[in-house]
Amino acid sequence: MKKFILSILAIAAMTSCTKTSEDDVDPNAPVEIKLGGSITALSKAAVTDNTFTAQVASSETTGNYATPLWSGTNAGKITVSDGSVTFTQTEYYPNDGGTVYMKGFAPQAAINTGQVAYTISGKEDIMVTSEISGSRTDNTNKELTFNHLLTQLKFKLVAENADAITYWGSITSITVKDVEKDLVLNLNTGELTVAPTPNKGDLEVSEGFTSKELTTTPAENGYIMVLPSTTAYVLNIKTAENTQGVDVTISPVVTVKGTAHEITLTFKRSEIASSAKTTPWTTGDPGSGEVK
Repeated sequence: MKKFILSILAIAAMTSCTKTSEDDVDPNAPVEIKLGGSITALSKAAVTDNTFTAQVASSETTGNYATPLWSGTNAGKITVSDGSVTFTQTEYYPNDGGTVYMKGFAPQAAINTGQVAYTISGKEDIMVTSEISGSRTDNTNKELTFNHLLTQLKFKLVAENADAITYWGSITSITVKDVEKDLVLNLNTGELTVAPTPNKGDLEVSEGFTSKELTTTPAENGYIMVLPSTTAYVLNIKTAENTQGVDVTISPVVTVKGTAHEITLTFKRSEIASSAKTTPWTTGDPGSGEVK
């Protein structure tokens, strides 16, 4: 009789041990939102090494981000690093099985009725993703691909000869004139436009710029990100020997979002000549120009 009782207990123990982990899953437990992230045509910019902070707008309705689904100070804020996305505040899919529509953007900023306002200084790399969606039962392989919305002007400086180096002296500043500084990102459309009340101003190139002597070998010296334009940007360049600065109209005339334009400024004895080519982010049309 004792042996029979022990056998029953042993069978019961074996049965409990073979219970699968799926049996322990609560079908009503919250399902955390997990995403991947990347940038298209990553290049020298405010965002480097594929690591940056961004934000995810959420909605119950496709293409309409006027009413956010998530709330809280850190709602939707993320860090993207080497393709991995980490939410500052954990977000979950609705328990009722509803779909969450999401669109990523950077830099982080407040969302106001589906729009994000920025005042740029030339350092910001404004980006947006296409819309993605998911639910409790559709929650894998969700990727955010960030696309650049500004154009990048990258500067190379070179002196024609030793006489030009003496004539101009060291380069003390490069300023882009009449830049639209107040911009609005429409999350519904993904378009970046000038704010309803325009705010134009001059922006000095500070990223990667160093005040230094010219050489006869082209050398990179600074870059800036501005709104793409259908008219040519104008620079004001100040040097140790020309403290008032000289204006230079650069090419190409048309600048394109997601495109980096490499602007070579050639300093001659009595003028600065400008030529341009495009480099990744993406490839665009080259151009040239000259100011005397």
